[in-house]
Formats: sequence, structure tokens, C-alpha cells
Amino acid sequence: MRKSLAVGCLLSLVCLHPVFGSAAERSIEKTRYSATALGKSKHTLSREIQYQDEASDDEALFQADDEIALNEDRLMVQNQPSAGAAQKPAMAQTSPMLNSRFQFGGNYTWVSIHPHEHTSFEGSLGGAQAIYEYRPLNRFYGAAKLAWRQGETHGPAGERSLLYIDAQERLGYTFSFYNDDLLLTLFSGLGYRHLGQKLDPKHGDSIKFRYNEIYIPVGAIADYAVNNWFAIGLGFTWMPQVYPTVNIEPLEGARWIIENELANFYVEMPFTFTLTDDKRWSIIVNPFYEYWKDGHTTAKTKRGVKLGLPGNTYNFGGVDVNFAYSF
Repeated sequence: MRKSLAVGCLLSLVCLHPVFGSAAERSIEKTRYSATALGKSKHTLSREIQYQDEASDDEALFQADDEIALNEDRLMVQNQPSAGAAQKPAMAQTSPMLNSRFQFGGNYTWVSIHPHEHTSFEGSLGGAQAIYEYRPLNRFYGAAKLAWRQGETHGPAGERSLLYIDAQERLGYTFSFYNDDLLLTLFSGLGYRHLGQKLDPKHGDSIKFRYNEIYIPVGAIADYAVNNWFAIGLGFTWMPQVYPTVNIEPLEGARWIIENELANFYVEMPFTFTLTDDKRWSIIVNPFYEYWKDGHTTAKTKRGVKLGLPGNTYNFGGVDVNFAYSF
């Protein structure tokens, strides 16, 4: 009986082995598959992490490159002068408005003196002059001028010395044209002239004359800047007399009123050479011509006889050479 039971159990196990074997194998396979899947997942995850890390590194690198490029662009923009900044250095060279100018220098003058109805005297004069001008663009103009000339003249009748002193104050207005390259100044003012003369005739005693004349200067001055270092000008001044007098030394204390002369004028053509880049220092060579007349005396005796002092006509031609400083 026991043998029969043992044999049956053995047969049952043999018969059930394929079923249990298959299930076990399937379980083992699932386990292996899960392990493989887990390994693949870990590998995939590590690859994804590595890819993400690489992507993050690339993105960070690209961002760094972009930031470097942006900084370079900003640096270039900062270093590159703008239109306004580019104009500042140019303006800095001309920005100081040199409205005032002082001139001082020497002169040479050839003169002809023609006493009316008498022989002429001719000779050379030398001297000096000084001028101050306040000349802003499109604004008020003011100036003061002082000139001194002195020398000897000679003629058939003898010798005649001449002392020339002329002073002017001017008030006017300056207009600018063509980007300030052309300046035109119109002015008027008040002038004073002293002409001291000593006549040494070949026959007779010497006589001294002192002419003191007040006049009204009315004129115009034009200057054109040819380039940065050279300018040419043209000036004209009309000088009608308003109160001319004369003193004669043998007649001490007598001052004779003489006839007003209205045809006096002065013409000049200054050439200005700038010496420095800041335009402060320059040399001005100024050729000129002047026509001046002294009227004859108007005094008469009680019987109506004229005293008979003749008038004089002067022709001055020469050149002034000035050093000028602008500020």
C-alpha cells in the first residue's frame, strides 16, 4: 500500500513538472528581463543625464560666447565716438571765442605835403601804432586806435619837419557771412589829429605850426579768411573835420580856426598771417593810403583882409607791420 502511494506521488510530480518548470522559467525570464530593463534604464538615464550635462555645457558655452560678443559690441560702441562726440574736438579747436585783439607795431610812411599855391615837400616818416578791437560776431563792435609818425621832408623852399599823432575811438556792429569766413564791420566814432610842423626856409626865420583837428570817422572794415592761417581785408574810413584849428609859434597864445575839410579818407588792405594753432598770435602787414587836407585860415582883420595862411594837402602812403594777440 505504501509503495503504491509513493509511486503515485512520484508520477504526479513527473506529470506536474512541465507546468511548474515553465512557470519557474517564466518567472526567471521576467526577473532577467526586469534586470535587463533596469540596467538599460540606468544606462539610458545616465546617457540622458550625460546628454543633458553636455547640452547644459553647450548652452552655457553659447551663453558665454554671446555675453563676450555682447560685451565686445558694447565696448566698441563705447569706444566709437558718436556724431556729437566727433564734433566736440573740432569745436574745441575753435570754441574759444577770441573776440578781442590787441595790435602793436611799427610803420614806414612816405609823405607829400603841398601848401596851396606853394612848392611841395616830400620825405619819409617812421613811427609806431597800437590798436585794440572788440569784435564779436553779429554783435557790438568797439575799438581804439593810436598812431604816431615823425620825420623830415624836403623841398625847393627848404625843410619841413612833421609830427603826426592820430587817435580814434570807434563804435559799430560786425556782421558775419559764409560760415563766419567773411566779416563786415560798420562803424563811426570820434577822432583827433595833431600835425606839428617846423618850417626852415632857405631864406628867413623858422616858423612852427601846430594843427589840432577833431573829426568824425565813418567807415567799414571787411575781412575774409582764405584758409586757417591767412586772411585778407579791406578798410575804408571817411574823416570829415568838425573843429580844426592851428597855432603859429611867433603869435603866442593865438589859435586860429581854419576851414573845415570834408574830403579826407583812409584806405587800408591788411594781410593777416596766423602764427599759432590756437589762432591767438598773428602778424598783420597793412599797406595803406591816406588823403588829408588842412583848410586855410578864416580870420580877417577889421578891414576884411585875410591873414593869408594857406591850406595844406597831404598824401600819405606806407605800410604798418603789427604783432597781434587775440583773446
